[in-house]
Amino acid sequence: MNHSRVVQDAADLVRIDSREVAHWVRRRLTDEGFAVELREVAPGRPNLLVTVPGAGTASRLVLMAHMDTVPHGDGWSDDPLSGRVEDGRLHGRGSADMKGGLAVAMHGIRQAARRTPFGDVVLALTVDEETAGMRGVSALIDQGFFRRDDQVLALEPTDLRLRAAQVGVQWLSVRVTGRMAHAGRAHLGVNANHVMARIVVEMERAMASVQAEDPVLGRPRMTVGTLEGGIATNVVAPTCMATVDLRLVPGFGPDEARALAETAVTRALAGHPEASAVVTPVGATRPPASTGMDTPIVIGLDAAMRAALGRSLQTGGEDGREAYTDASLVAARLGMRSCAVFGPGHPRAAHAVDESVTLRDLEDAADVVGHLVAGW
Repeated sequence: MNHSRVVQDAADLVRIDSREVAHWVRRRLTDEGFAVELREVAPGRPNLLVTVPGAGTASRLVLMAHMDTVPHGDGWSDDPLSGRVEDGRLHGRGSADMKGGLAVAMHGIRQAARRTPFGDVVLALTVDEETAGMRGVSALIDQGFFRRDDQVLALEPTDLRLRAAQVGVQWLSVRVTGRMAHAGRAHLGVNANHVMARIVVEMERAMASVQAEDPVLGRPRMTVGTLEGGIATNVVAPTCMATVDLRLVPGFGPDEARALAETAVTRALAGHPEASAVVTPVGATRPPASTGMDTPIVIGLDAAMRAALGRSLQTGGEDGREAYTDASLVAARLGMRSCAVFGPGHPRAAHAVDESVTLRDLEDAADVVGHLVAGW
């Protein structure tokens, strides 16, 4: 089945700066006769909602996609916003993560409008998924948009496999305060950089001793993402700031992550009683999440895969398990098992230089979502 419109939509979206995507989508769908609801999350940053009412009592099918991307970065061999279609691939930032999935989600709501589904089909497009706070989906959760029986599908890049489980994420900032002094009289100061180094070592030791391990998600992991301290080479650093990314698994959630950091700080400060340190959570609290294999969304996806592509739905193994999506946050915060992640593009293409997605993936994903909606 030829879904050239999906490919064209995806290419158009890649060529648009992410700050303009909401306006482009609203204009496109409004011109097609859809009633598009805007819910502003921050000035100029709206979520978009479109509902095709169902004729029966089935659970809602919520097709989710985020409208932002990560920054372009350096090292591209072409313009990151080129939207170039060549050799069977669409190239550019967001082609896989996830303007391609957004185009497929738009195709899904169009398919729903062509028939009367038994349950409502909703297109939910969010802002700021790629930020620490995940503000778009957090706002929808806080507003009570989601229902407990919703069947949620985030069309993120999974290589057309079901991402059945995702690690959680907890970001922390650690700020150390010491005392400034001349490097020639370093004994009169307290070097915040040295204290931070000890804190990082203590956190690594603590992480190595964590017993939690999941058969799919593996062990929790820690990354010190940024580290900044001091004012000059010949000055004892009065302050140092670090940000830490902790990836969580069942048995080691956000509370355990924060406790581990606090314990590491206490141990490090024992050797530097004149220093102080503060640990602060950053962004949304994102526990690990999983999808129930017996839920209507998974059963429906499997049937749609068989009808569209002639094969059963496969899980994604390890690829992409470290990612955290809008659907993951919904599942974690509301205790829902019916939030699935499935879409076009390989997880390794996400956030990468020279990001791309195959046209076959876009067309196959659209075919699957079309069958999913038709059978709802």
